[in-house]
Amino acid sequence: MSSHSDFVVPLVRSLRGEIMAAYGQIDHDVKGDNSVVTEIDKQVEAKLIDALKKEFPDIGFVGEEHGQQGPTDRYWLIDPIDGTESYVRGLPGVTSMIGLVEDAEVTQAYIYDPVDDIMYTAFKGMGVYADDKKIGVANRQLERSIISVSSAMPYKNPELMKEIKSIGAYYIGTYYGAGCKAVYCATGKVDGVVVHNNSGGIWDYAPTAFMMREAGAIYTEFDGKGLESRSYACLSPAVNDLLLPAIKKELAG
Repeated sequence: MSSHSDFVVPLVRSLRGEIMAAYGQIDHDVKGDNSVVTEIDKQVEAKLIDALKKEFPDIGFVGEEHGQQGPTDRYWLIDPIDGTESYVRGLPGVTSMIGLVEDAEVTQAYIYDPVDDIMYTAFKGMGVYADDKKIGVANRQLERSIISVSSAMPYKNPELMKEIKSIGAYYIGTYYGAGCKAVYCATGKVDGVVVHNNSGGIWDYAPTAFMMREAGAIYTEFDGKGLESRSYACLSPAVNDLLLPAIKKELAG
């Protein structure tokens, strides 16, 4: 797949024991945006940075807990534990995420589910794999579709939620963190993901949007921020044309 993946995949998997040892039973702090952080977040990110820096010294980093370091033309995006609220409660929807940015675009993404021990990988132009099995978005009709939205949207955009439902979507849900939403979309468990001004950073949304696109979702950005976008839709081709006009009217206006 990639010269990087032979190192990155076993590296991330090697931290599963440490992550799962504290799953559902760890103290945590609350950050300024009301999200939670644990010592495991900080420790896992530090170990990932240290190992990647030694193996690939010419690649920089942007991590959720440690910020930006090193070169800015090629850099790793690191979210050590995405879905930390689920993690501290022992709920599903926990992932560890790494993305590689080259020349201002994501070219690789790794989303690891430590609970079920599944590694999702995406490489530019090569699709998405769950371990060794190639996966892709659903081809489900609108009336059976499930659309996952960012957690703030039911409160900030209630009219859009009503509109999506009235057009014919079967169900709308929030579904845990960004990584969980992405793999649910990439495996066809949900039929689309809509994000709008949610909390989080480039380490949350750039790798996940890339993975959904590589799985076959149609990506539409609403805020013009590129890699930094926090307002976009990734929808399966089966529902995109039916839902996108209403979503675009609400979020791009």
